Amino acid sequence: MRTILITALLLLSLLVGWRYMPKKPIPTVAPVATVAPVAPVAPVAPVAPVATFAPVATVAPVRLTGTKEDFITTRGKQYTNVIVTRVEPDGILVKYKSGISKLYFAELPKEVQQRFHYDPVRGAQFNVGVQAATARFNANAQQEESRKVRQ
Repeated sequence: MRTILITALLLLSLLVGWRYMPKKPIPTVAPVATVAPVAPVAPVAPVAPVATFAPVATVAPVRLTGTKEDFITTRGKQYTNVIVTRVEPDGILVKYKSGISKLYFAELPKEVQQRFHYDPVRGAQFNVGVQAATARFNANAQQEESRKVRQ
Protein backbone atom coordinates (compact mmCIF):
# COMPACT_ATOMS: atom_id res chain seq x y z
CA MET A 1 0.00 0.00 0.00
CA ARG A 2 2.87 2.33 0.83
CA THR A 3 4.56 1.79 -2.53
CA ILE A 4 1.30 2.49 -4.33
CA LEU A 5 0.98 5.78 -2.46
CA ILE A 6 4.56 6.78 -3.21
CA THR A 7 4.12 5.88 -6.88
CA ALA A 8 0.89 7.85 -7.07
CA LEU A 9 2.55 10.91 -5.53
CA LEU A 10 5.47 10.66 -7.91
CA LEU A 11 3.16 10.39 -10.93
CA LEU A 12 1.08 13.29 -9.64
CA SER A 13 4.17 15.46 -9.26
CA LEU A 14 5.21 14.59 -12.81
CA LEU A 15 1.76 15.40 -14.18
CA VAL A 16 1.40 18.67 -12.29
CA GLY A 17 4.94 19.66 -13.06
CA TRP A 18 7.88 20.74 -11.02
CA ARG A 19 6.68 24.36 -10.78
CA TYR A 20 4.91 23.59 -7.49
CA MET A 21 7.96 21.98 -5.95
CA PRO A 22 9.87 24.04 -3.33
CA LYS A 23 12.57 26.33 -4.72
CA LYS A 24 14.93 25.86 -1.76
CA PRO A 25 17.89 23.60 -2.40
CA ILE A 26 17.97 20.33 -0.53
CA PRO A 27 20.62 20.49 2.20
CA THR A 28 23.47 18.04 1.94
CA VAL A 29 24.67 16.10 4.95
CA ALA A 30 28.35 15.85 5.75
CA PRO A 31 29.67 12.34 6.26
CA VAL A 32 29.63 11.27 9.89
CA ALA A 33 32.78 9.14 9.85
CA THR A 34 35.56 8.51 7.43
CA VAL A 35 36.53 5.03 6.37
CA ALA A 36 40.16 3.99 6.44
CA PRO A 37 41.51 2.67 3.15
CA VAL A 38 41.60 -1.09 2.88
CA ALA A 39 44.84 -2.88 2.13
CA PRO A 40 44.92 -4.73 -1.18
CA VAL A 41 43.97 -8.38 -0.98
CA ALA A 42 45.99 -11.13 -2.63
CA PRO A 43 44.31 -12.56 -5.72
CA VAL A 44 42.26 -15.68 -5.14
CA ALA A 45 42.35 -18.67 -7.45
CA PRO A 46 39.19 -18.95 -9.53
CA VAL A 47 36.61 -21.39 -8.25
CA ALA A 48 34.93 -23.82 -10.63
CA PRO A 49 31.30 -22.83 -11.18
CA VAL A 50 28.57 -24.96 -9.68
CA ALA A 51 26.87 -27.11 -12.29
CA THR A 52 23.60 -25.50 -13.25
CA PHE A 53 22.07 -25.32 -16.68
CA ALA A 54 24.11 -24.05 -19.60
CA PRO A 55 23.18 -20.66 -21.02
CA VAL A 56 20.91 -20.72 -24.02
CA ALA A 57 23.40 -18.68 -26.06
CA THR A 58 25.80 -21.65 -26.36
CA VAL A 59 23.47 -23.32 -28.86
CA ALA A 60 23.16 -22.15 -32.43
CA PRO A 61 20.16 -19.83 -32.54
CA VAL A 62 16.99 -21.04 -34.17
CA ARG A 63 15.34 -18.59 -36.50
CA LEU A 64 11.67 -18.15 -35.69
CA THR A 65 9.95 -17.33 -38.94
CA GLY A 66 6.49 -16.61 -37.56
CA THR A 67 4.92 -18.91 -40.13
CA LYS A 68 2.19 -21.33 -39.18
CA GLU A 69 3.26 -24.92 -38.74
CA ASP A 70 1.76 -28.25 -37.73
CA PHE A 71 3.13 -30.48 -34.97
CA ILE A 72 2.11 -33.98 -33.92
CA THR A 73 3.37 -35.27 -30.56
CA THR A 74 4.57 -38.83 -30.05
CA ARG A 75 1.29 -39.49 -28.22
CA GLY A 76 -0.68 -38.47 -31.29
CA LYS A 77 -1.97 -35.05 -30.23
CA GLN A 78 -2.09 -32.65 -33.19
CA TYR A 79 -1.33 -28.94 -33.06
CA THR A 80 -2.26 -27.28 -36.35
CA ASN A 81 -1.58 -23.74 -37.52
CA VAL A 82 0.72 -22.95 -34.59
CA ILE A 83 3.36 -20.24 -34.44
CA VAL A 84 6.52 -20.99 -32.45
CA THR A 85 7.03 -17.99 -30.18
CA ARG A 86 10.00 -19.11 -28.05
CA VAL A 87 12.49 -21.96 -27.87
CA GLU A 88 13.64 -23.13 -24.44
CA PRO A 89 16.10 -25.92 -23.62
CA ASP A 90 13.29 -28.32 -22.69
CA GLY A 91 10.59 -27.38 -25.22
CA ILE A 92 8.98 -24.82 -27.50
CA LEU A 93 6.24 -22.33 -26.73
CA VAL A 94 3.57 -22.18 -29.41
CA LYS A 95 0.63 -19.86 -29.99
CA TYR A 96 -2.45 -21.20 -31.73
CA LYS A 97 -6.20 -20.73 -32.00
CA SER A 98 -6.95 -22.19 -28.54
CA GLY A 99 -4.23 -20.29 -26.72
CA ILE A 100 -0.59 -20.80 -25.81
CA SER A 101 1.07 -24.12 -24.95
CA LYS A 102 4.48 -25.49 -24.26
CA LEU A 103 5.39 -28.56 -26.27
CA TYR A 104 8.14 -30.51 -24.52
CA PHE A 105 10.86 -31.95 -26.74
CA ALA A 106 10.50 -35.32 -25.03
CA GLU A 107 7.01 -35.52 -26.57
CA LEU A 108 8.02 -34.37 -30.07
CA PRO A 109 9.50 -36.41 -32.94
CA LYS A 110 13.28 -36.62 -33.45
CA GLU A 111 13.13 -34.38 -36.55
CA VAL A 112 11.61 -31.53 -34.52
CA GLN A 113 14.12 -32.08 -31.72
CA GLN A 114 17.00 -31.83 -34.18
CA ARG A 115 15.55 -28.77 -35.88
CA PHE A 116 15.43 -26.87 -32.58
CA HIS A 117 18.81 -28.23 -31.34
CA TYR A 118 17.42 -30.20 -28.40
CA ASP A 119 19.95 -31.54 -25.90
CA PRO A 120 18.38 -33.87 -23.30
CA VAL A 121 20.99 -33.06 -20.64
CA ARG A 122 20.51 -29.31 -20.97
CA GLY A 123 16.74 -29.80 -21.07
CA ALA A 124 16.80 -31.75 -17.81
CA GLN A 125 19.08 -29.21 -16.13
CA PHE A 126 16.85 -26.35 -17.27
CA ASN A 127 13.79 -28.17 -15.95
CA VAL A 128 15.46 -28.70 -12.56
CA GLY A 129 16.33 -25.00 -12.41
CA VAL A 130 12.75 -24.00 -13.24
CA GLN A 131 11.37 -26.34 -10.58
CA ALA A 132 13.79 -24.94 -7.98
CA ALA A 133 12.81 -21.37 -8.84
CA THR A 134 9.13 -22.29 -8.64
CA ALA A 135 9.66 -23.93 -5.25
CA ARG A 136 11.44 -20.80 -3.95
CA PHE A 137 8.64 -18.58 -5.26
CA ASN A 138 5.96 -20.76 -3.63
CA ALA A 139 7.84 -20.83 -0.31
CA ASN A 140 8.14 -17.02 -0.34
CA ALA A 141 4.45 -16.67 -1.19
CA GLN A 142 3.50 -18.95 1.71
CA GLN A 143 5.71 -16.94 4.10
CA GLU A 144 4.10 -13.69 2.97
CA GLU A 145 0.64 -15.21 3.37
CA SER A 146 1.43 -16.42 6.90
CA ARG A 147 2.78 -12.95 7.80
CA LYS A 148 -0.46 -11.36 6.60
CA VAL A 149 -2.52 -13.82 8.64
CA ARG A 150 -0.51 -13.08 11.80
CA GLN A 151 -0.99 -9.31 11.42
